[in-house]
Amino acid sequence: MIAQILRDSRVIVNVGSGGVGKTTVSAAMALGAAIAGRKSLVMTIDPARRLANALGIENSAFGSDHPFEVDAARFAEAGVACDGRFFAMMLNHKETFDRLVDRYAPSVESAESLKENPWYQQMSTALAGAQDYMAVSRLHELVETGAYDLIVLDTPPTANAIDFLEAPERLMGVLNFQPLQWFQKHVSDEGSQAGRLLRWGGASLLRALGRVTGREVIDDVSQLLQELGGLYDGFRLHAQETEKLLRAPHSQFFMVTAPQRTSILEALFFQKRLLEARMPFAGFWVNRVPGYLRHGEGWLALVNETDLPSEQAIEVALRGLPSMQGEQGALGTIARELRAYHRFVYAAAELAHREIVFLRERAIGKPFVGRLPLVNEEIHDLVGLARLSQTLLQGGVAPTTFPDSEHST
Repeated sequence: MIAQILRDSRVIVNVGSGGVGKTTVSAAMALGAAIAGRKSLVMTIDPARRLANALGIENSAFGSDHPFEVDAARFAEAGVACDGRFFAMMLNHKETFDRLVDRYAPSVESAESLKENPWYQQMSTALAGAQDYMAVSRLHELVETGAYDLIVLDTPPTANAIDFLEAPERLMGVLNFQPLQWFQKHVSDEGSQAGRLLRWGGASLLRALGRVTGREVIDDVSQLLQELGGLYDGFRLHAQETEKLLRAPHSQFFMVTAPQRTSILEALFFQKRLLEARMPFAGFWVNRVPGYLRHGEGWLALVNETDLPSEQAIEVALRGLPSMQGEQGALGTIARELRAYHRFVYAAAELAHREIVFLRERAIGKPFVGRLPLVNEEIHDLVGLARLSQTLLQGGVAPTTFPDSEHST
């Protein structure tokens, strides 16, 4: 199923709250498509420095808002066979906002005047919902070029994943033409109550923005609102086009979550909202699931505690290791610590398993639920990313078996 989605889709959107490994999952998805022969791009917001280094993204390319191709030589050095081409980019939402202004402003002069306005420069980087809106806007731009077979969007990190869907509405509310028209009319009227109020509050606005003073503040705001009003129709059309793109048959949404109850509940809530919005929901990735050991190119589930050798058997095995010859007196302690560590990890794995069962039982329509194993070290090279890609293509790791059958999946 996942291999087919990576082969047939043009857009994959990974959503989820911050801290669940969404960026790494997105990069692994795009890499998996490239390994299979497609020209793929992962568009991310704030990739970890180690991941950027693994992809070979230089500091000069970081945040440039332009795709960066991962050198084929890096795949050869890592021993990764890649039949396609793999690109990565980090969103610069200020540059995307500027391009939208250029596209929808009534004139070149109006666009330049707006971009030079100090209030616009603050708004375009700090306006609530702007980053989410610009992420899908840039996605739309890249899809329009037709340059990529697949684009994977790693959505902006947020405390609440639902912010991503509501961003266009919030931004349109700010840019709504009629309130801006009323405000612009009254702020330019010397004798109006609104004008007097703004002049009275000018000092606070000045301290907040550190830009301009007195009447100049009012003039800048007036000019800003007037020019933003001219963008409203264009931005609204663009929002409709991007929404249509996200609902298209060749687009898919995945929810990336963690095996903890708070993350699971948010994932369930967001699935409901996606379905209500008629977005194409492909399924869940539960990331960083404990209870798996790397074995060659794959993963082994942690054995049942009752199947684990006794402390005495572990101690005997340790005695046969050359590296333990100088530790003979401590072998009993080491054996006990190994057993204790195994119990700890096994308990964490069983708890995670129960949470995944909870997700399966509460999810709407029995969707795909894939497990991705907890990796002790942060993925920092193409080998690790390719290994995760292979796990993704296989639909994740198999469920761990626990003694209590009612918790099995």
